[in-house]
Amino acid sequence: MVSALHELLVDLLRGEPEAARHLLNVLGPGLAPLGAAARVAEAALTPAGPPELRADLVLHFTEAERVVLGLVVEVQLRRDARKRTSWPLYLAALHARLGCPVLLLVVSPRAEVARWARGEIRLGPDFTLRPLALGPDNHPRITLGEVAEVPAAVTLLSGLIHAHDPDPEPVLRAAAVAMARLDADHGALYYDLLAADLDAAQRQILEAQMDLSKYVWKSDFARHHRAEGKAEGKAEGKAEGTAAGLARSILSILEARQLTPTEAQRQRIAAELDPTRLDRWVVRALAVTTVAELLADDA
Repeated sequence: MVSALHELLVDLLRGEPEAARHLLNVLGPGLAPLGAAARVAEAALTPAGPPELRADLVLHFTEAERVVLGLVVEVQLRRDARKRTSWPLYLAALHARLGCPVLLLVVSPRAEVARWARGEIRLGPDFTLRPLALGPDNHPRITLGEVAEVPAAVTLLSGLIHAHDPDPEPVLRAAAVAMARLDADHGALYYDLLAADLDAAQRQILEAQMDLSKYVWKSDFARHHRAEGKAEGKAEGKAEGTAAGLARSILSILEARQLTPTEAQRQRIAAELDPTRLDRWVVRALAVTTVAELLADDA
């Protein structure tokens, strides 16, 4: 199941393809041709006949209307052994289509996943693919002084990847400024997903840099269930009622997504009284693939 976080990261790079140039240059100056413009291309990479191979994102770098570099971008949130057999096929198909050099770039906010993606893929004697991979260990920390110099997508990736660093404040402040450069829908969606993955102190840093008076939850499903939980608590007239209403909303979202909690997980959600954490879980419930992932930060 593809998560909302995965789709948003792909969408950020699709919406600002020139960000890929900056990401490639982090891994090696000159990897992206200096005078070539980045353009989004067809992501289906099947040479002929089924089954279809589809990458997360394919970019063409063009000079004088000629493609000089093909780039496959893959967003990875977890290890997936099947990808290590698909990635060489992606590159072979793209090379056959374009007849020019091609590269694979893997982006992950998880350090262990980025390290895994970087591992060599041995196809045969003297035939090895070495994917380029960006993660917390090599993605630059973009701060306020650099926001104007890089694409918004690069700053937002920095905020997401480095949100849990020992000193997240500089990158979170920069991410908040970068959100203002996006259209309202994308900025709000990014805030929903980033805030859902932060603790209370980190959220305060993010919110202090933003004008939240104009902010509304962009997910209709999250907005409905969050408002329903708040209203239920208000009707009961006590904080425990608000918490109970939000907990029931979280369980409703999980049920609607066909994610069934164990009895212990159900009790953990029902027993939570912290409204900040419950708010975070409401949004996270829309993106996780398991109930354990929902509760992972509190395990």
